[in-house]
Amino acid sequence: MAPSAITEDYYMILGVNPSAGLELIKKSYRALALRLHPDRNPEPGATEAFQRKLARTYETLNNESERRKYDLIYPSLKGKIASSQQTQEPNKASVPESTASETAQIAALHKSKQERVTRWRTSKMVFDTSISEVERVIRKLEQEIKGLVSISAAEAAEEAQKNSWRR
Repeated sequence: MAPSAITEDYYMILGVNPSAGLELIKKSYRALALRLHPDRNPEPGATEAFQRKLARTYETLNNESERRKYDLIYPSLKGKIASSQQTQEPNKASVPESTASETAQIAALHKSKQERVTRWRTSKMVFDTSISEVERVIRKLEQEIKGLVSISAAEAAEEAQKNSWRR
């Protein structure tokens, strides 16, 4: 089944760059939702514009996997923002910085994850070694207990023989 034809640029509808982060997308959606909501917008077709156009746009761009699919299928649509909506995004230079910041955060998270995995493996080896040592000591104590039980049984048998009437 072929994907439905999308003729609207979702990035243009929300007034954000294609490299915009989720926070900026959410912020832009909320602002437009307040303006276009049928309860606040008396124009005819406001309900349809809100429910179909804006909601579909937000659902696609808010979900990372849907957004990737949209970007792959419709690369010719992205990249242009209406000049009237550029005023809503005063600091366009912050978008690449936030992307670089997000990349740095992801790298830091991966590094921290690797460090945790290394610490966990080290701790696991220490605990496994300790467990093996304790198990060895337990086996040794069990053998000593068996020896003591057999000695005790032999002494009891010898005592019983001394106290028996047969003697």
